[in-house]
Amino acid sequence: LRPFTISPPRIDLVIEKRIDFALGSLRDTHRLGLLPEGIELESETLNTYLQIVKRSFSRNRSLAEFLDNASAGNVRRAIDFVTAFIGSGHVNTRKILEIESDSSGYVVPVHEFLRAVIFGDHRYYDPISSPIPNLFDIGRPDPSEHFLLPTILAAVERGDEGGSSEGFVSSTVVFSTCQALGFLPEQVNAAMHRAVSKRLLQDAPPRGPAEVAYHRLTTLGAYAFKKLLGLFTYVDAILVDTPILSEVYEPLVAVDVSQIEDRLERAESFRAYLDTVWRDSVVHDGPFQWSTISDELGRDIVGIARRVTSRG
Repeated sequence: LRPFTISPPRIDLVIEKRIDFALGSLRDTHRLGLLPEGIELESETLNTYLQIVKRSFSRNRSLAEFLDNASAGNVRRAIDFVTAFIGSGHVNTRKILEIESDSSGYVVPVHEFLRAVIFGDHRYYDPISSPIPNLFDIGRPDPSEHFLLPTILAAVERGDEGGSSEGFVSSTVVFSTCQALGFLPEQVNAAMHRAVSKRLLQDAPPRGPAEVAYHRLTTLGAYAFKKLLGLFTYVDAILVDTPILSEVYEPLVAVDVSQIEDRLERAESFRAYLDTVWRDSVVHDGPFQWSTISDELGRDIVGIARRVTSRG
């Protein structure tokens, strides 16, 4: 018999069908199980809001891309993310409904959805409860370690370029890459464990005479180091959880601000701090290139600043 596989369903289509079911339930019973506990909206308003969410997944490919990668094809997790968005206090629901009333065409941007998922029910980023990990976190006072986790993810991806072993890469390859950049085995080992626990890497049972461990990149791992690091929304959230090992930049980054202009300035200071760390280390000789991501982040910050100015 020839082996066969069943492809997982497209997450965005599953979500659209789930929302259709919720709309039908709302119409027939005036109740909605999709809504988080303690959140109430009148039926007509909730119907409009759910229609906006459904439309957004069909029109905004970036939104569907985030949901698909962050959930790694797990339908239950994807539904949890959508539920978190619907009941999030980090989303300006009134603004969305007002725009919809004026134009009847609001599409949720990925940054709005991302912010709701990252923060969940918390006012500030919580690294324990958030499904989105902080890739810049460190375990010891070594500034180069800000780039260790992204370097590990990039090393696993590069090690899989041969296309063998179903994407699994020997941990010896990862350790060799990172130690050549000056990282200690203990640092690499701790970061590898964190990557697995945060669903950035998937591990396989050790094999071979030396019982070598193997890992492969998950969709969340790839999306995180390639896409999220260059987004203001992500950096704005996780920088409060990132130790700043600089007397110059620490007072500029470790500040509690709420206005968007101040948050943009804080994010730019964080980017400048990481730029300095990057220039002063040898990590740039590795597979991860922060300079490219930094440019993307800089453009995102500038673009948001321009939109804020035009609205003001």
